[in-house]
Amino acid sequence: MRLLTGALLICDGVQIQYEARANSRKFLPSRQCWTGEISAENFREIRWHPIDAHPGLPRYRMAAGGDLKGKVFFAGGSVNPYNFNGIAYDGKPSQPEASVFSYNFKSGEWECNGNLSTATMDHRGLPAHKGWFYLIGGMRKDQKVSAKVLKFKPGNGAPCRSPLAGEF
Repeated sequence: MRLLTGALLICDGVQIQYEARANSRKFLPSRQCWTGEISAENFREIRWHPIDAHPGLPRYRMAAGGDLKGKVFFAGGSVNPYNFNGIAYDGKPSQPEASVFSYNFKSGEWECNGNLSTATMDHRGLPAHKGWFYLIGGMRKDQKVSAKVLKFKPGNGAPCRSPLAGEF
């Protein structure tokens, strides 16, 4: 895949499974990833294409942000979708993840970029400046809300060892 101006990448989140009973539903992890190319002529037109899922299990509320070299980075998140309080829809406390991985638009491949110093979840963005990425606030282990800022540089992208086993 070539690097695109106006390119988007969307991965994971939840999918809704409706039960036979009225008003009953489950929020299950989604393992889908899609790239989108915004039309240069009409910004309302986006051409979507499915891509292979990233390595490891699907994540919920991981941070995502790009660099100027054509990569989109993902950090943290949880493998168990949860409500605003960090308690999963299955009633269990969700725990944060620490791994960082990226999608390289130039090669069309997923790369593993190491781990954060602190596992974190409940993020909406991953701002970057001069090669550094910033995770602002979020939630840490055992549903502890944080006001801290984590500053990190992703490791050099390397092929991930086992896409299905969740090894980073």
